[in-house]
Amino acid sequence: MSAPTREELLRKFEEERQQRRLERQQMGLRISGPCLVCNQETDYGVYDYAGMYSRYGNKWLDRQFEPAKRAAHVKAISEGPPFNRTQEVLFRQFLCRACHNQVARQEEARRKERDERLAEHRALEEQKRVQEETASALRNFSKTWRYPEPQEFEIVSGCCQFKAHSLDHRPWSLVFRWRTCLSKVCIGHNPARRVGLWANKRLCAHYYGWEWEDQSDLLGPGLAFWVEKTFQRRLAELKPAIVWKARNPPSGQKLEDWAVSYPPACVGHTVWPDGQVYAQLRNFCTLKQVTEFAWKYLRVEIREAKG
Repeated sequence: MSAPTREELLRKFEEERQQRRLERQQMGLRISGPCLVCNQETDYGVYDYAGMYSRYGNKWLDRQFEPAKRAAHVKAISEGPPFNRTQEVLFRQFLCRACHNQVARQEEARRKERDERLAEHRALEEQKRVQEETASALRNFSKTWRYPEPQEFEIVSGCCQFKAHSLDHRPWSLVFRWRTCLSKVCIGHNPARRVGLWANKRLCAHYYGWEWEDQSDLLGPGLAFWVEKTFQRRLAELKPAIVWKARNPPSGQKLEDWAVSYPPACVGHTVWPDGQVYAQLRNFCTLKQVTEFAWKYLRVEIREAKG
């Protein structure tokens, strides 16, 4: 069986339309009248979507032409609110061809505007997502320990001098010197640096340091080691945050399971088997932590030397 041609479909549609017009006339409903917007005489539609006109008759249609209702319809055409089922009947059923085309053009323009706003919103969301993923990747990378690539970091060196003063000691001259080290692991974009500390022109500390998100600097660990070695007697007299007795772990227990967890920036005492106490400055990672501790508990003033 062949598909109906276009002419056959148009002829069938026109026959159905005439049949509906006849049914509407038999029901006493209008098949033509003024346009709901411009008052131009026009043929009303015969496909009564939602059955509003067939259900409520000409009285319902007359109410749509009242000034307040009509003004609302005209405003709806100019501003374009979302259509509900009743508005769909009004806009499609009782408009002339010119007003009908105007409504269609405005609907198309509003649809394009909505699509553009939606596309812009999606683009902003995608940009925000990419930025968050990039920031998260950078945060994770800044905490990643790795070996540097060849020629990734420039070899740089530096020097910094401090003066330490105490009431019962002569002043100390502290000199830090550091240099980029490519043979050690780096953390993120921060390379390892080989650091040396000289106290009164004598080397007293040699270590590797990293600068990590304001949580650690190059000078803090070395200065903490110097304070620990120089003021051992005073530190042993302070009340410790934790005491660890140096002895073999209990039978059947691994050494790493028996290790002590030190709180941040604290004084810890190690008690040797012969009863001697060794005081340590634990988790002092920044220069500020060490200088504040030295002044508060030891009355040792440490300041950077000018010039």
